Amino acid sequence: MQEIRRNINFLQLYKQKVGNEQRLETLKGILDGGTFLPKTLEYEDIDKAFRDWVESLEIVDQDGRKYPTMSLFSNQRFSEYTQSWKFTDKNKNLLLNFKAITRQNNPEGGEIQSKLWNIPGDRFYTMKKKRVLDDNGSESLLILKMRQPVAIDFIYKVSLFTSKYTDLNDFNTLINKKFAARQAYICPNGHYIPMILESISDSSEYNIDDRQFYAQVFQIKVMGYIITKDDYRMDEVPLKISVNVPQIDDNRADVEIDEPEGETYDGYQKVVLTIDFPISCVKTKFLIDIDFVVREIQTVNVINDSLSISADDEPQENTPPLIFFEGSEIKMSIRPKVTRRVTKVVLIGYNPNSTAEHVASDKITTNG
Repeated sequence: MQEIRRNINFLQLYKQKVGNEQRLETLKGILDGGTFLPKTLEYEDIDKAFRDWVESLEIVDQDGRKYPTMSLFSNQRFSEYTQSWKFTDKNKNLLLNFKAITRQNNPEGGEIQSKLWNIPGDRFYTMKKKRVLDDNGSESLLILKMRQPVAIDFIYKVSLFTSKYTDLNDFNTLINKKFAARQAYICPNGHYIPMILESISDSSEYNIDDRQFYAQVFQIKVMGYIITKDDYRMDEVPLKISVNVPQIDDNRADVEIDEPEGETYDGYQKVVLTIDFPISCVKTKFLIDIDFVVREIQTVNVINDSLSISADDEPQENTPPLIFFEGSEIKMSIRPKVTRRVTKVVLIGYNPNSTAEHVASDKITTNG
């Protein structure tokens, strides 16, 4: 039979997000995998990671069955838990050869920081700074912060119940090998948490339903810490602040019109109207002394869609063609991308009343 191979038939290309979408993506990334901030770490995460670690300590009875793991994290009675335990015989008697996990219900302050206290006050510490592009084209700085984690010690007891003494020895050897270097580790949500074996106690030769069994208890201290979703904060600081300075005589835009000799546009005399905005200048007005059909608009350092044009107080579209009549008062306003740089708007078109041989000059008058 010929092997069937499955091939990838699509590519997932990265699409850059800007503005509000980028902010939401950054916030979502705080709690998702692959983030530059540590993920949350709570009681349930540590309990699950510890259970997974205990389940990885595999031991097999004489029938080839792996010892199952019973989790008793809360202070519930053992007999109540066994009612829902699936490893029972037909008479609902508990089958031996299993592991059990219990944990103290009142974890206390931890020792992972060498018994030192946290810095006092509800303080947030900067973890990452990231530049983002706003919807209007300006840049901001996202500052991602978090509180200092709270250190907490979790005291677990891992018990092995078995009817075979050799299995007890095998599990004891397995535990001591794990802690041969003093510490073992679990890794909930990407956090490496150390564990210390504190004691081993023997409770063998008890009876469950008049059956002899062996039991051994391993007390393990997990030196953890807690990080909740409320321990994160994001501040946004604009990199540049736009301030609209009122227009004064020394801050007036420079408006020039040019009809290049010998150059035509659609068979008519070409016209180029240039408006240079000095730093902090965002609007101007002027009178035009020719009929002007605008076919192209070019800008330098102007935010997209921020250009506003009106003729005799009638708003004009930003998409050519535009028609200005002789004697009209033209008003124009812009918003610069970078506030400390000059901006420019160039209108290119033609005079419908002139031919290529006509040369015009000094057809513009500024009016403040």
